[in-house]
Amino acid sequence: MSSLEGIWEPEEVPHLAAGLYLLIFSYFANTQLLETVVGKDPLGPEAVERQRRFSRPRPRSFSASTARRRRRLV
Repeated sequence: MSSLEGIWEPEEVPHLAAGLYLLIFSYFANTQLLETVVGKDPLGPEAVERQRRFSRPRPRSFSASTARRRRRLV
């Protein structure tokens, strides 16, 4: 948690954690809906690999400059 100091306010950290959790796990929890909407098997090898690439951490996404830009928009 100390690595988040100066980037996220303490009250924002639970929301960040929940958002990351949902970003990763909701994909697999909603497979029937995704299959209906997209028309492809969301658990097929290509789809799972695509989700794996998408879900990889991107340090810039959680950087201090990103947090500052986000705060300016509020």
